[in-house]
Formats: sequence, structure tokens, C-alpha cells
Amino acid sequence: MQRSIRMTFRGALRWILWTATLHELLSEGNESMCLCTQKEPAKNRIPLLFCNWYRQKSCCLPAFDDDFQGKFSSLISAGAACSKYSNKAKHYLAILFCVGCHPEQPRFLGPPVDTHFYNATSTLKICASIADRMAPFQFDDCGLVLSTDRDNICASNSPIVANITFPDCEDSEYVCQDTAKNWYCSTTHCLRDTPMGFADRPCDRKQKTCDGVLKMMNDNRAAKPPNFEEYPVEIIDKEACMQQYHDIAKCSCLLDASNALKRWKFSIWHWVTFCIIRAFVDI
Repeated sequence: MQRSIRMTFRGALRWILWTATLHELLSEGNESMCLCTQKEPAKNRIPLLFCNWYRQKSCCLPAFDDDFQGKFSSLISAGAACSKYSNKAKHYLAILFCVGCHPEQPRFLGPPVDTHFYNATSTLKICASIADRMAPFQFDDCGLVLSTDRDNICASNSPIVANITFPDCEDSEYVCQDTAKNWYCSTTHCLRDTPMGFADRPCDRKQKTCDGVLKMMNDNRAAKPPNFEEYPVEIIDKEACMQQYHDIAKCSCLLDASNALKRWKFSIWHWVTFCIIRAFVDI
């Protein structure tokens, strides 16, 4: 009897180790080319100063890091008083601007989850936990500065009230952007004013497609991450996505990089627990 139990336990342990190893190999195998470097993620010989969360390896080089910081600083430049003003939303905006340096960036770029609202081949996926914390109204104390062309240092700049420039829409309204790049909500189809990558379908508050922050993140003058101008941004409620699809790859999205280690420990322990339960169920 004891021998049988030992053999069963050893078999279960082997199953756990094999499954964990396979999971690790699949996770490593899922890495693909970074958008910025056109290479796999690697450790930087020269450390990143702005996107400094990514010390072990990253998807960018210091030249990109400096470019991201410059465009981020231009967007939030609201004078000396506001430069000293502590605003947590700036932290999440910085995380967004640094998505091009995130070592898992290739996983965030892929077919849209919400194929009803988006008609693009690929979307850049940002977790709702970040998007909700950098909603336009979070910047209304100081405002933001929009450039007509952020890649042109000679382009004109205009201060804005973010909550007005990027308004929330009502459920089932259409999210539109006119030829002057102004965002608006409509009760009818956008037609020629359909934003790039959108399908001219009614927005859904549950899917966060009505949120003003979605407009702000899809505006190349504002919070669209540098180097991702050709891709629409999609907000993903990771928990809801996993409940619906049970697909880690499909629901991958940008999370708060400063909590990466905590999340890694959390996910590993949950994976081990799952393996143990699965092993004894199979017995």
C-alpha cells in the first residue's frame, strides 16, 4: 500500500515538473521580434534612464528610451508649478509610453480581441488597470499640451483640457474623429470620420470602447505610444477576457511594469497550485 502511494506521488511529482518545464519552454518560445529593434528582447549594455523598469532585458535601445521621454515630457509640459505637482496618472502614462521597451511587447501586439469594434489586423493591447488610472480627467488640474506633429520640433503646440478633448461617449454611440483630428461622439455612423483601425460600430461601455482614455491613447498627438502610430490601441479587461476566452496569449496586455516582480511571483505560485491540483485529480 505504502509502495503504491509512493509510486503515485512520484508520478504526480514527475507530471508537475514536466508540465512546469513545458510551460516555461512555451513561454520562452512565444517571444518574437520587438517592434523597435526588430530583434528578440535582450539586456541593454547601456541602461535605460526613462524606461528603467526593464533592467534585465528590454525591447528597445537608449535612443528609443530618450525619444519616448522627450515625447512624454512634451505632452505633460504645463509649466514650472505643475512640474513639481505629484500626479500618479503621470506614472501610468509613462508606463504606456515605454511599452516599446517592455520585453513582452510582442505579446501585446496581435489580432484584436474585440473584432466587433476593431477591423485592424493587429491592435496594441493595454490592460484596463493602467488605462483607468490615466483617464483624461486625471490631467485636468494642469492640462496637457498637444503638438500638431510630435515628430517635428517646429510643429505648433496647443494646451488642452484633456477631459474635453477626449470625452467619454454614451453606450452605443459611435466614436469618431474628423479631418481636423477632433474627437466626437455620434448617434449615427462616423463614415469618413471613422478612426484608423476602428470598424464604425457602436461603442460598448463594458468593453471600454466608449471611454475617453481610448481616444487619448489612439491619438498620435497625445498618448499613442511612440513607434505604434500605425496600430489602434485596444483596452483589455484582463480578468473578464480570461473568464471569457481562457487564453493567456489572447488576453495579454500591458500591465504596471513597476509591479512586474510581484505579479511574476503571484503567477508562478498559482501555476504550481494548479499543477498540484491537476496531478491529484488525474490520479
